[in-house]
Amino acid sequence: MGSGRSDGGSGMIWDFDWSDVKGAAEYWIYAYSGGIAWPLIDRKTSSSSFHYESTGYLPAGKIFWHVRARVGGAWSVPSAVSTFDFEPAH
Repeated sequence: MGSGRSDGGSGMIWDFDWSDVKGAAEYWIYAYSGGIAWPLIDRKTSSSSFHYESTGYLPAGKIFWHVRARVGGAWSVPSAVSTFDFEPAH
């Protein structure tokens, strides 16, 4: 998991990575912050990693995220929730 931006942009860049699930056709990543009413990420991907670039300012705080895998047409239960602390650049 990486965060930070070195090009002077106002948003953040995060790279998520998780273990492959055998037979998974796709994954669904969901990330949120306790200080924001809507999800930061609510996307499906065919890869066991996800590159995210925010489009604007996010307040400091803890980011929570989990993934689900689609195997044989059915979605798994969500993974355990992972967290990281976020502090925007000044």
